[in-house]
Amino acid sequence: MVVVAPASAQDAALPFTDVPLDDLSAFNDPGENWMVAGGAAVDRHREGDLRPVAGEGVLVNRPSDEHSANLFTEMEHGDIELEFDFLVPKGSNSGIYLMGRYEVQVFDSWGADPPRFSDAGGIYQRWDERRGAGREGYEGHPPRVNASRAPGLWQHVRILFQAPRFDDQGRKTADARFVWVEHNGVVIHENIKVTGPTRAAAFEDERPLGPLMLQGDHGPVAYRNMRLKRYDGTPSHLADLRYRNYVEPTLDVTDATLHSEGTVPAVAAYMGGDRDRYAVAYEGYFHAPAPGDYLFDLGLGWVDNDPHFEGARTGAARIFIGDDEVVRHEGDAPHATGTVTLEPGVHPFRLVFFKDRPWNDPRMTLHLEGPGFPRMPLHDPASLPAAEGVGAIIVSADEAPVVQRIFMLHGDGKRTHAAAVGDPAGVHYAVDLASGALLHAWRGPFIETTPMWHERGSDQIALPLGSVITLDGGPILAALATAEAPWPAAAPDVEFGGYILDADGRPTFPYRVAGASVEDVLRPAEEGRSLHRRLRITNGSGLTVRLAEGARILAADGGGYRVDGAYYVEPDPDLAPTIRRIDGRDELVVSVPGGATADVGYTLIW
Repeated sequence: MVVVAPASAQDAALPFTDVPLDDLSAFNDPGENWMVAGGAAVDRHREGDLRPVAGEGVLVNRPSDEHSANLFTEMEHGDIELEFDFLVPKGSNSGIYLMGRYEVQVFDSWGADPPRFSDAGGIYQRWDERRGAGREGYEGHPPRVNASRAPGLWQHVRILFQAPRFDDQGRKTADARFVWVEHNGVVIHENIKVTGPTRAAAFEDERPLGPLMLQGDHGPVAYRNMRLKRYDGTPSHLADLRYRNYVEPTLDVTDATLHSEGTVPAVAAYMGGDRDRYAVAYEGYFHAPAPGDYLFDLGLGWVDNDPHFEGARTGAARIFIGDDEVVRHEGDAPHATGTVTLEPGVHPFRLVFFKDRPWNDPRMTLHLEGPGFPRMPLHDPASLPAAEGVGAIIVSADEAPVVQRIFMLHGDGKRTHAAAVGDPAGVHYAVDLASGALLHAWRGPFIETTPMWHERGSDQIALPLGSVITLDGGPILAALATAEAPWPAAAPDVEFGGYILDADGRPTFPYRVAGASVEDVLRPAEEGRSLHRRLRITNGSGLTVRLAEGARILAADGGGYRVDGAYYVEPDPDLAPTIRRIDGRDELVVSVPGGATADVGYTLIW
């Protein structure tokens, strides 16, 4: 069976196995501190406040003096890819132990600067009292970026873990290794070796297999969407590869002009000749070590939604295993994937692709995932632009605020009239100057501009770094005919007035929209953990401001509103917003107060 589909790199994956959370049957002898719920209610201002909500699908731990058992899965694992959501109240502390031995910390680390190994996402230290007083703890690994969200918000973790290796006599030959750990979309660890069990592990020895352990003896915590892949197979590989490089950019290379040919150990994007207009064909053999599904993810980096190439086919590709076309890349999205079911053995492999686009460097990637092994590259990493000395071009806002005009991705589109604003307080944001829409907000590093500034640039976008939340990106102000009228997709007649810097170098954005004059002021709040926005609106009577939009907006315990469990909106005390449900989505809206000039302010907390 062959399944071919366009996809983003993030979507390209074989299915995970869900850990069922409709009951506790996936776990060994759960203590009375563990329960199944439908959600968790939290007042973010109160220490340890976490209350289960009726239902199922969420695992909740509420430890007490009498009941504080750790929780172990029935399943045991070695190499594993694991992902889950967790939620902690203010001040809470927990952890998840791979193989019951190697802890990734779960903690309320909102605003911790710098983060330590004991903060959320940290790989906890080992402990040996024989080392002497003050030296017992060692080998802790802090996250390289604090990507933590505020208490009471759901946070996402992904882990690729490699178990320790042993020979036939049971002697350890390689340490356990966290290949990578990702927290709220940020890679916080890569290639971290752990020489033995971390502190408070369930087992002091090391073995090829062990259960997951969820710490139950520290603080309240909730988990959901827990799923995994266990890897115990042999990876596939390509062999006996030959390439032919052609002058013309075409998939039909039958009559194309040959530029060069030869043998290579791996596929690469660029084999010599013209860097802008060419085609490459590879032939060889694909070794499938086990029966099952094999997923190929092919990326052509010169294919994007750059408006200069709208309607032009700047690249395309095909992959065949035997006679089956496994991947069909039509050149209308950066990535395409295909899945083929194979029997063990050696299968003919063919890949052909072309590039018909000037300026930007060739970037072709080919990744594979199969039965019993994780996603792996089949391309030659040395062929990527970084091998030519091109590292990431990072813009920092550590010393002073920075206003950078940019292109920025939002949803499925590119905003071409955007500005990213970085602040030394460590909280940053991006706005669409064509509509006044707030696109993203984030904490941590500021932006990467490699796609803008390397050579002539490629897709011209800036990439927000750190812990990013994405806002709805729609117009902030609208004139609604009725209370049930849908929110407009685009702001009418926006006149952008540039920006004005205050004495500290922070901008105010003036513009006119829907007949009103607006001064848009965004500033760090809560010591750089939040972002406050104030709209000073002149002649705005009858207009409505949309503070947030999401699948579900709920009033939060302790004040404010929780948007999709991802961030809070706290309106200024003088506002009385309402939640309206339009076309299956919630909107938090407020009418512009009467008077010639009115202020509408709110804080984003994440």
